[in-house]
Amino acid sequence: MIKITHVLTDSNIGGAGILLCNLFSELNRQDFDFRVILPKGAALSPLISALDIPVLEAEICPDRSFCFKDFFVFRRLLAENMPDILHTHGSFAARLAGRTLSVPHCILTRHCDTPVKMPTFIYNSISDLTVCTSMPLYEHMLTYGVPKEKLRFIINGAKPCARISESRKKELCALFDIPKSARVIGIVGRLEKIKGQELFLRAAQNVLRAKRNCVFLLVGDGSMRQELEALSYRLGISENVRFCGHRQDAGEIMNLFDIAVNSSFGSETSSLAISESLSLAIPVVASDIDGNGALLGTTPASLPVLTSLFPTVSSPALFFKRGDSVSLANALLYLLEHDTLRKIIGKNGNEHYKKNLTPSSMAKEYEKLYREIVEGRSFS
Repeated sequence: MIKITHVLTDSNIGGAGILLCNLFSELNRQDFDFRVILPKGAALSPLISALDIPVLEAEICPDRSFCFKDFFVFRRLLAENMPDILHTHGSFAARLAGRTLSVPHCILTRHCDTPVKMPTFIYNSISDLTVCTSMPLYEHMLTYGVPKEKLRFIINGAKPCARISESRKKELCALFDIPKSARVIGIVGRLEKIKGQELFLRAAQNVLRAKRNCVFLLVGDGSMRQELEALSYRLGISENVRFCGHRQDAGEIMNLFDIAVNSSFGSETSSLAISESLSLAIPVVASDIDGNGALLGTTPASLPVLTSLFPTVSSPALFFKRGDSVSLANALLYLLEHDTLRKIIGKNGNEHYKKNLTPSSMAKEYEKLYREIVEGRSFS
């Protein structure tokens, strides 16, 4: 039995937390003994516990990679139940504690493609192996100075969202006051600056100038909620915008989408919201950042290219220029005006999901990695 402790310091539920839930639901429990350390009161705790995975809620600083007092908290918790593998999701304090305790193997999954804020020699001495969730991130880590033998690429797998009944759709439409004739454009994710919801709202303003029968749903919560709600009023679009907050039934709400949007600026590696949208054959409009292109297995195709190829386009998504609300609005308007193209892109995306983005394929890669690590075959 291989003992593995996961550490995640997020207070809210983000992509890393959903990844853990998807991973635990598919991993072979007969060969692996898991536990998870989370901040006290973390929103993820009940979801992990529901999967029969032991959760330790610790008095650590939430949403921070390093806090000096956390180092001692992690040392105590790890010493009480020494794992074979310490698997962190961003916590430098936990990896440092693990290294000073001589935990056999300390690894890290990087979920964002952001610059590493420490000298390379320190990073390499603390982290035995880094799992990269996109190939662009893998290449950036090589450039940063992490040896190839200390890197592994494993793309995130997302559980398919279940389709809901027409009666359930009516219930949700009534809950969020969505008119029967409205087209629904949605975005799922934490309400944080890097996710680009401000851009989403500014694009919504442009779309609504041409098409008033649209409703824009923001599913998720975060530190920018009040600011974004205020922006919707300043833009004069509040009547067409719904802030749904964090929802356990986010997958059900996505069934309402006619179009799903990812407007991240640059750190996204493998968006779970995109994968979940693809599982429902919802056409996706995504920013043309490297991570989105890699996730979708294609070079981002611009709107003019798709216009010239339509209806023979094979792209699983429509891309817009990152940070450009006008580009996003134009992409949305084009899809709203071309029902056949919208269906084609949705079908292409669903086929791509089934082939490449399921949680079972991700779990197999992690099981293989864990065994290689313990057997000493993964890194020197």
